[in-house]
Amino acid sequence: MKALDPKTGRTKDVIRIVEAKSAAEASAKRDDLRRTEEASSGARTRERLGDAATSWMRSKLPALRASTRRTYADVIDLHIVPRLGDYYVDAITPDDVVELRDEWSAQTVGEGESARPISPTTVNGRLRVLRQLLADITHDLGIRDPAARVPAVRVPKPKKRKGLEAHELRKVLEVLRRDYPQWYAITLTLALTAQRWGAVAALEWSQINDARGAILFDRAHVRGIVDEQKTGAEVEVPIVEILRTALAEHRRAQLEEQAPWLGRGLVFPSTTGTLMQPSSLRKPLAAACTKAGVPVISPHGLRYTFNHLAKKVTTGDVARSITGHVTEEMTTHYDWIGDREKQRAVAKVAALVHPTSRVARGSGSSGGSGRGRKNSAR
Repeated sequence: MKALDPKTGRTKDVIRIVEAKSAAEASAKRDDLRRTEEASSGARTRERLGDAATSWMRSKLPALRASTRRTYADVIDLHIVPRLGDYYVDAITPDDVVELRDEWSAQTVGEGESARPISPTTVNGRLRVLRQLLADITHDLGIRDPAARVPAVRVPKPKKRKGLEAHELRKVLEVLRRDYPQWYAITLTLALTAQRWGAVAALEWSQINDARGAILFDRAHVRGIVDEQKTGAEVEVPIVEILRTALAEHRRAQLEEQAPWLGRGLVFPSTTGTLMQPSSLRKPLAAACTKAGVPVISPHGLRYTFNHLAKKVTTGDVARSITGHVTEEMTTHYDWIGDREKQRAVAKVAALVHPTSRVARGSGSSGGSGRGRKNSAR
């Protein structure tokens, strides 16, 4: 028989096997089933998620960065509406959200031998958009949110640290300056300003103030769209002498080349004068790391590196004023505990337990043993 789907309000085929003693009784039972199915579908004026999502995006647009608008639109149009767009909002269940999340997790990217599972981070990014969408819509409708308690996909913790120690970064910069000089200035800028790739790639010469000795980062690009920084804040970072010299050499090379795109004013344009993508630096940076004999990091790893090294020489508030982190938790997220820090900690604990205790030779720390001898002398 035909009936209305309670989730979409559209006609569907319903197959039920019932026992009946006659054709008349079977017809009566069929009519009862149809009425039951139609009653469960509720009023036909309920809002579908696809329509609600369109209204939601219109209300959100003024408050979103251009790159964020594009991300939201892509996730909603390509991954949410095709699957749940026809569902009535009040008919969506937690099971529907879980099923969609798991469908995303089962997807692959690439073709043939290069095909690989979609990353948990990508799945969770889509889920965050769906959660925000449903949270706002269900709040306005005064109904329960089906995505509120749906957990994200577990993201495996990285086995390797994402940044470098000071001596490792020094080696990488030396290799870049010697073997890949065209990538030296941008790598040094990323390493000594702690800015995201989008902010450095969108940097213009007019933002470098030699009189103040600082660089103003007030914009960034995501996939070629230039907008305000991720947090909306402007960050001014001092120029140290080594960076000033590298940028001056980089500028002289640009002027000597006299490329057609020189008038655009970008500090680090692509070879065609457009905004560079992070993939541009990945290969030369990885090659430099390998030659230097240090862990391979991504361009974003230079931000992790600055955060980690700044912790050793300044306060968290000062570090956040440069990195642009909004919270202490985010600063902590970008940090890791180095071997020497752990060795010093163990040595200090051992000195408390046994004042003559000395840290093992070759640990790179003498603080614990020195303090132990001082306590012993007293």
